[in-house]
Amino acid sequence: MSEVIATACVEDISGRVGEVSDVTGKVFAVLSQDELAAQIKHIRSPAVGVIYNGISPIGSGDPQAKGMGGILNVSIVLFVEGRGIANLDLKNEATLYLDLMRTAIRRKDRPSEARAPGGHFWRFAGEQPAGSVGKYSAYVQRWATMVTVNT
Repeated sequence: MSEVIATACVEDISGRVGEVSDVTGKVFAVLSQDELAAQIKHIRSPAVGVIYNGISPIGSGDPQAKGMGGILNVSIVLFVEGRGIANLDLKNEATLYLDLMRTAIRRKDRPSEARAPGGHFWRFAGEQPAGSVGKYSAYVQRWATMVTVNT
């Protein structure tokens, strides 16, 4: 079950980010940073990589418990062409995309579609510059949602 919910959540958040007009068709999901490094060789800026970061346990920790709760974590990596985090124009462009991605994920304009596949809302867990990768500057947003893990 956790693999199904993980896949559904990654597809859900990838679809939401893909609604941002400049990154439509340039969102890819990967399971590792190695896969991410391979993908960025074939992209045009701006583009987004979605990395599944696993499920963290919550609750009693009782291994006999059925339907234990967990927190599913994903990282969204935005790539914009240009190097140097200090470049003001580049930061302004990245900040605009990060804001648009937050809006697309939260879906405040469509409350009936705001919940993640597990039935809970996506929770914003932070964002930060992630340095340069090749000819791109990277910025990371982190998101989480509660899920039920059946064992």
